[in-house]
Amino acid sequence: LKKAGETVSVTSKSVTCRAAHFSTFRLGVIKLPADLSKSECGPNPVKLSSASTYVWFKKLSADPTVKIFSLAGELVRSIEPLGNNQMNPGYTGEARWDGKNESGEPAARGIYIYVISDKKGSSPQKGRIVVE
Repeated sequence: LKKAGETVSVTSKSVTCRAAHFSTFRLGVIKLPADLSKSECGPNPVKLSSASTYVWFKKLSADPTVKIFSLAGELVRSIEPLGNNQMNPGYTGEARWDGKNESGEPAARGIYIYVISDKKGSSPQKGRIVVE
């Protein structure tokens, strides 16, 4: 979102804005994979008893959705990495599952199924996560 007086120029590769103090910034571009064929999940098995532990999904294409299911086929959690929140900070090609269900409660120990899909229609990637 640009404010008045701010510019973004793709041709000159420049960004301008006003700051109330001296600031330095570095802009970068993350090249996301074209599809989900090389996506990764880990650690597996995972011990989610630690507050800093989570399951990561890497090498995701643009606009991915990660869904975690129980072995009974019930949706445990849907993760949208493109959201602007602490766990999934944007177009990083990564997502994280904190081991909680949609209600924010910790998932029980056991085996879970994950399905990674994207809006481009790439072949969905599926796998298992073992929660100890």
